[in-house]
Amino acid sequence: MIWFADPLLFTEETRIRYVQSMTKAESLYSKIKELVNSGVYRAEEVLYRVMHLLSGGWEETKEKVEDASDKTKRTWEDAGTKAKREWEDTQKKAKRSMKNVNEL
Repeated sequence: MIWFADPLLFTEETRIRYVQSMTKAESLYSKIKELVNSGVYRAEEVLYRVMHLLSGGWEETKEKVEDASDKTKRTWEDAGTKAKREWEDTQKKAKRSMKNVNEL
């Protein structure tokens, strides 16, 4: 069943998403307001923290993705090397087995 076929389900899903986004927006706004209104930080620090909140930690996420990508590449290369080595060992064993069979 396609849930978009029923207008009531579509309307309810839209309402749910709207409420979720408003809640996130209000939470973000209150965090920014708290940072700006607190006189503890210098202006540069406040702007940095606001940018960090608005970006959703983009730089940290980007670094994590790059690290995970590098790790995945290394793992993939290691798996390829191991598979190649095992394939070569299997071929050698098969040749020895065939040699032993031919000697009988």
